[in-house]
Amino acid sequence: MLDEAYDVSQGRPPAAPTALKAKVISENEVRLNWEDNSDNEVGFVLERATGTDAPFEQISFVMANETAYIDLSVTASSTYLYRIRSSNTLGQSDFSNAVTVAPMYCPVYWHDLGLGATATGISFEQIRNTHTAISTGYHDYLDQTATVYGGQTIP
Repeated sequence: MLDEAYDVSQGRPPAAPTALKAKVISENEVRLNWEDNSDNEVGFVLERATGTDAPFEQISFVMANETAYIDLSVTASSTYLYRIRSSNTLGQSDFSNAVTVAPMYCPVYWHDLGLGATATGISFEQIRNTHTAISTGYHDYLDQTATVYGGQTIP
């Protein structure tokens, strides 16, 4: 909600955010990032459409100077379009570019989350990786076992 008593507008509407990007984190999470080009916004109005022909609806008001949002209300096998604009007491900017995502599976971006697999036991013919719990609430790294024979290389 805009606070009329605290006017940061500097007498002008805010510049539009740009470079909106969306990345599927899981079948129920989409991470959005954008560039904040204004120095006088109160916040950002984030809108989403479900399906390519559906109308956009506001899903969140993101506070000033934030450049990321995680949408936890998506479902697998649906298509979503997102757009965002800056807002202050004098009005709203134009919308950013629109981005489309369709969560269909659960990728694990281990490099983004600081994760990795650790070989916990090696025998002459078998290597076993044990799952690593992800402290940020994302999905566990899956157990994997591979059989290795003499002279074989596993990429």
